Amino acid sequence: MPLVLRNIKQTELTWTELDDNFVYLENKINDVENQTVSNDIVKVTAQSFLPEQQAQGRANLGAASVESVEDLNERLEFVELIYNLTEATFTHEITQNDVDHTTTFTVQLPNTPIPSTYNLLFIQGGFVNPTKYTIVGDVLSFEKADVYNLVVGKLITLIYKY
Repeated sequence: MPLVLRNIKQTELTWTELDDNFVYLENKINDVENQTVSNDIVKVTAQSFLPEQQAQGRANLGAASVESVEDLNERLEFVELIYNLTEATFTHEITQNDVDHTTTFTVQLPNTPIPSTYNLLFIQGGFVNPTKYTIVGDVLSFEKADVYNLVVGKLITLIYKY
């Protein structure tokens, strides 16, 4: 039975019609609940949390507070200023010689990077896991089989600080 609406009926609803409307809505809610698993639907509502609750939520997620992140950024900028670090982007286009050469790819960089987990290597835009390449002095090297199927014309890009 559908809902009985007062503006359509043009008169007040009877007690029975009013009760029937609630029964109808309750049945619809039950139907939806029976058709879904509780993990499939997430209700998103605007919420506000007390500072203690925010801190606990970040702790549960293993996340840092905004203040901590800002503090770390300031410290990093200070360290870079002290050491006068410069960021560089080195790009090398893969040649036929690179492809034909032995199983290890080696290229000399224009500067000697500082050892850092923030050195980022990409081949044709794809990120290369730092465990798959080495930088010793100013030489970047990796085993071809560990990293990528090198193809003539693709770009190798290294972003680093020196």
